[in-house]
Amino acid sequence: MLFPVGFGAGLIAAAVAATASNAAAIVTLGLEAVAIAFRLAVDLQRTAKNIEDSDGTWARVVSGFNLEELEQRLAKVNETVRPLHRAYIGQVLPAGVVVFGPPSTLNALAQTPDIAQAIASPPAPSRCALYCSHLPPVDAAQIMGVSPSLDAHTVQRPVHAAHSLAGSLPVRTLGELLRLVVAGIAHKPMRIDETVRAVAVALQATDRSDVVLTTVGSTWDASEVHSIFQQHGQDVHVLELPLCPKPFGDDVGSIPPDAIAVVGMSGRFPDSDTLDEFWRLLETGTTTHQEIPPSRFSVDDFYGPSRSKHNALLARHGCFIKKPGDFDHRLFNISPREALQMDPVQRMLLMTTYESLEMAGYGPAAAADGEQAPPRIATYFGQTTDDWKTINEQQGIDTHFLPGVNRGFASRRLCHYFQWAGGFYTIDTGCSSSATGLCLARDALVVGECDAAVVGGGTLLNAPEWFAGLSQGGFLSPTGACKTYSDRADGYCRGEGVAVVVLKRLADAVRAKDNVLAVLAGASRNCNAGAGSITYPGEDAQRALYRCVLRQAAVRPHDVDVVEMHGTETQAGDRVEMTAVRSV
Repeated sequence: MLFPVGFGAGLIAAAVAATASNAAAIVTLGLEAVAIAFRLAVDLQRTAKNIEDSDGTWARVVSGFNLEELEQRLAKVNETVRPLHRAYIGQVLPAGVVVFGPPSTLNALAQTPDIAQAIASPPAPSRCALYCSHLPPVDAAQIMGVSPSLDAHTVQRPVHAAHSLAGSLPVRTLGELLRLVVAGIAHKPMRIDETVRAVAVALQATDRSDVVLTTVGSTWDASEVHSIFQQHGQDVHVLELPLCPKPFGDDVGSIPPDAIAVVGMSGRFPDSDTLDEFWRLLETGTTTHQEIPPSRFSVDDFYGPSRSKHNALLARHGCFIKKPGDFDHRLFNISPREALQMDPVQRMLLMTTYESLEMAGYGPAAAADGEQAPPRIATYFGQTTDDWKTINEQQGIDTHFLPGVNRGFASRRLCHYFQWAGGFYTIDTGCSSSATGLCLARDALVVGECDAAVVGGGTLLNAPEWFAGLSQGGFLSPTGACKTYSDRADGYCRGEGVAVVVLKRLADAVRAKDNVLAVLAGASRNCNAGAGSITYPGEDAQRALYRCVLRQAAVRPHDVDVVEMHGTETQAGDRVEMTAVRSV
């Protein structure tokens, strides 16, 4: 029988353990639990700031006093402060008591002669009020959010909380359990000894004398819990969960110096506003091509298969982002007037970069003297077309025309907003623009020109001119979707998108314990050296490039499992690319 026991924020994890019936449920419910824990932390932090706007600690560990003596001394200190500024006992631990309160009150407490010697140093790392019964109640409904799955899952095992001395929590669903947990963490003191004794008594009632104790997270209390179980006649075995293996062991020096880690990513894609939506689209093999929507331009005004119209379009289809205009201008300190003139590609670049940095766990580092040191983060952004410039010219040029539509300002906006000092580069090499940016960023990281790089690319199909030029040049399919590697291949279907990745040297990412999503083992670029047409792919050049990248990555051709092809969707281009890959 499993007896989940939770202390503090760990009680949220214990609630998931008491409910989940399989690994898939742990993942699903765990995501809900993380969101609840985050909202609870924000709410408690906000409450603490409203009481006292200070960066000091809200908790101090006091030892050498029994509870009654300590409560008497706290009462004397609290006589001189306002009700919300009172100090209180939040945790009763085996080796002492944790006193919570605003930093100013705890500092006053620390000046009390008989308590000063009993306060542990350094102070407990708490920046908000926890386990406090006299503070205003938290908004449990807002913290829980709206998730029908919480009340749809039944609690499978009894949960014991260090905030309740009445045995296991009397609940039926996970939603009910988490509501009690949220209230307990915010407003009820924590008494670990008494909770563990209640669990030991419950175990005695099962006539089981063998106990396996597994700790998740901090193990500081494992020995005390072990001792209490033994006092109740249980034979205790401590199970230590194996650590996740390190891919490079403890020797960071064994990592190749040119190995680059991807630590964050985000994007906006046709019919996909998130990476999860995009992945589901790829898994299902769903095509997103559609007729050019009126939100871009009226295709009937320009479509002319007979070419009788001026700048006639010979193709009517594309793949489009759902809501390219969505933008939180206040988040990026941009006025509504400037935001309207900005290329939507720039707006989406700001948002996807912000999301990528969140995934990467990025936080600006402060210099030793307390001043902010500009991080050496470089930006590389590939963009070939700027349809928004044409729209601005047609509708009227205004104050923010230059930074709003000039492609050079896309990567520059990132450095300006995030205050980076690693350089910014906007790249236009046609279809290979973002791939070229990736190569340049990798080279800069390897030689130490920057410490991290944000690399991306984007395009938005707002104007008919490029449709006209590409379709009349024979590049676009007049029948709709791409037909890659097919005898019916007749051109490609244009698509919108903005995508960003965050890169670091792999050794730096391992040292920082970053979540490494992928490793870039090699990257290179070349051209066909004038062989054939300027738009015709060169088979010899592609073959040489593939071999170069394989040498960089120290990978043999037969060890490659997947090759993501360009796929020009033309008879000539597809044949050249396939032949080049097969001949390596």
